[in-house]
Amino acid sequence: SAYDTVVEDRKLVGKRHPLAWVLRGVEWMAVRLADVVFMDTRAHAARMEAMFGLQAGACGRVWVGVEDSVFDGASVAANGPSGRVAPMQVAPMQVDPMKVLFYGQFIPLHGLSTIIEAARQLRDEPIDWLLIGRGQESQRVQAMLREVPLARVSLLEWVEYEDLLGHIRDADVCLGIFGTSDKATSVIPNKVFQILAAHKPLITRDSPGIRELAGDAYTDIALVDAGNARVLADALLAWRNEPPASDPRRGALVARFTPAAIGRQCIEILMQGQPS
Repeated sequence: SAYDTVVEDRKLVGKRHPLAWVLRGVEWMAVRLADVVFMDTRAHAARMEAMFGLQAGACGRVWVGVEDSVFDGASVAANGPSGRVAPMQVAPMQVDPMKVLFYGQFIPLHGLSTIIEAARQLRDEPIDWLLIGRGQESQRVQAMLREVPLARVSLLEWVEYEDLLGHIRDADVCLGIFGTSDKATSVIPNKVFQILAAHKPLITRDSPGIRELAGDAYTDIALVDAGNARVLADALLAWRNEPPASDPRRGALVARFTPAAIGRQCIEILMQGQPS
């Protein structure tokens, strides 16, 4: 929903702004003209039903998914971080710094301020942070880093898509999102699917959305309180001292959102939603 993104989540204009009225009106009409409507999680679907006055259960769910030809989990797991031992084989209290990666648009949904604050709290630990991206929150991130310089935090405005996998491969831990908005509560961003498919340890915010996919306790997935830098820092420190073992159920988890699995989800929804 463009209305949800622009008005509710990013707050680029107020609810009474003419653009807000146009976006809401167009989308209110669109979901009524469509024969089939679906979102990326059931939690997100329920929000859209409430936002646009649809009947409960009218909106379906299809995962965002991942290009399995690009994010080849078997290849990443086999290679491990560049020039180093794969995380599950590293002894506790490793000598090399832990490498933490975040990438994506710098938008409120991602909770960059929580990540920066966690880096501040861990500034004396052997943890290197790489933040890749740019966007609405870029100036705020740069201001936080000017206020309290962090030598171990590196920023890259962007990388080519084909180079992204190398950065994921080189990381010990990848970060998802930590925003506190209603949208952050209900979505699973594409970066989370990519990290899961690449079989890398993941820390992201706990939410009804992510629990639809990864609600069980996984050894290499940590769900933390949204907007809480302390719990994020504690999760990273725990994995710094004892790197997580690769969860044997990750393959089955990834199989739920391959292109083939998503295709089956789409077919089921389309067949159920065919007008009589």
